[in-house]
Amino acid sequence: FAVLMAFQRFLLSTHRVQEFFIEGARSRDGRVMPAKYGYLTLLLENEAQRLEIKRPLAILPISISYDRLLEEGAFLRELKGKRKKKETFTGFFKAVFLLKNKFGNIHISFGDFIYPDCANLQTSAQKRKTVRKLGTAITDALDQHTIIPETSLLATAILGHLEGIVRREAIMEKAECYFQFLQQTAGSKIFAPNFNLEQKLGKMVSWEYLRKVPFKPNYFVIVPGVRLKMNMYKNLALKRLAALSVSALILKSANSLTEEQWQKETLLWMEPLATYLYFTPDSWNGQMARARQFLLAKTAVGTPLNLSHYSEILNNVVGAYFIVLEYGCSPDSPVLTSGIGTIKKLKEWGQTFNQANPLTNDRILIVPEVYSKPL
Repeated sequence: FAVLMAFQRFLLSTHRVQEFFIEGARSRDGRVMPAKYGYLTLLLENEAQRLEIKRPLAILPISISYDRLLEEGAFLRELKGKRKKKETFTGFFKAVFLLKNKFGNIHISFGDFIYPDCANLQTSAQKRKTVRKLGTAITDALDQHTIIPETSLLATAILGHLEGIVRREAIMEKAECYFQFLQQTAGSKIFAPNFNLEQKLGKMVSWEYLRKVPFKPNYFVIVPGVRLKMNMYKNLALKRLAALSVSALILKSANSLTEEQWQKETLLWMEPLATYLYFTPDSWNGQMARARQFLLAKTAVGTPLNLSHYSEILNNVVGAYFIVLEYGCSPDSPVLTSGIGTIKKLKEWGQTFNQANPLTNDRILIVPEVYSKPL
């Protein structure tokens, strides 16, 4: 610890660039994970101790996303509860052969510089508050600037169908709806310049995520075992689309809610989704307001609005955890254990939600019955 502190102090005093992963590891399921505060705390402590600060400490959030993960198979094994394989020379040479395959594009996006306040670190409480606030600001910046690839929107559209057979037009129509919403609320900066949904759908067929139905060229079958794989890509966009789905569900139940009733509905949905997607209350409220405005604006101009396209986004919202049950993981698997905790919390919340608001009894879609039975 003392060596790390001294080395970090040296890097700061010589104005060297430091690279670290705020989440502590790469996300295995596509979600941006909560910040780890250890290295961040050391960084702020050392910065506060510098006597002459010629250059203020600046943190630049950098987000990396992919059309398709190179380590897809390894991530899937870990999601099923297996341990991460150790890196070996043999594994390195095998990875070289993998590079011959086509994995699509890699997307790197830079956020705005964040200048932390290191002046108020005198007490443990102040230090903890400052570090947590900074960690949240960094992860929020990563969320806001992450490039959303076509595979993410297409996976979201496909997984909205709980049936095994999907029509091409239905996939494209839904994916286009999501694209329009994100473009209006977040701008074109979160999409690659060569964004093309139709082309990437063809790629997903070539990657064997989907299989064409014989004699029905416009229909696809979701390849068995691929739902868990597609959840990794769906989760990349889910944090931005969850509020849209909830807003559609609320409007389907009653489109004449008062502002007070709307706020109540928003709050009821926040707790379970914040557990899974790591929302902060301010972030959730802001996204809900933008989603509601988007849907109401479409209705106001007389645009035909199929709310089911949006409400179905939440199907399999924690599908990555449910699906591990199909693979027969051991009960002490860390993924399965955390999944059961999530499912129980969602089920408890669903019961409370129904009792508190009979108006919306028919729209609890988060826990599919087929997956909740084994519990």
